[in-house]
Amino acid sequence: MTETFQGRAIAGRGDAESVAIQVLNFIVADDDRIIQFLNVTGLQPETIRVSATSSHSCWASSSM
Repeated sequence: MTETFQGRAIAGRGDAESVAIQVLNFIVADDDRIIQFLNVTGLQPETIRVSATSSHSCWASSSM
């Protein structure tokens, strides 16, 4: 049974990770977009690589 809140389904961790991967793919698909993303967040490419390959955390929850 799917949990709901105010009539909307609550996404699970798998759904959140799937969305995070889609967002990462969108960002890295364009050179200008990834440069802007790195500049705005202060992240380094290596930080994203390590977080994206980690089996215990989603890339978006990397320590900053």
